[in-house]
Amino acid sequence: NIRPQVVFEILSPGNRLKRMAQKFKFYERYGVEEYYVYDPDDVELIGWLRSGEELDVIEEMNG
Repeated sequence: NIRPQVVFEILSPGNRLKRMAQKFKFYERYGVEEYYVYDPDDVELIGWLRSGEELDVIEEMNG
């Protein structure tokens, strides 16, 4: 079994913050290196990078 290195999620009416929080915990636990969530309603991208056992938020997303 190979875990994904990078995960991109897009928020939708059926896939909101509560579900994203559950997925975040799963991906953090199982070693995903990068995790990104895009909100098309707010045109916002939030990302996290692995630091040891945790995913740490990327403070400034550019480009």
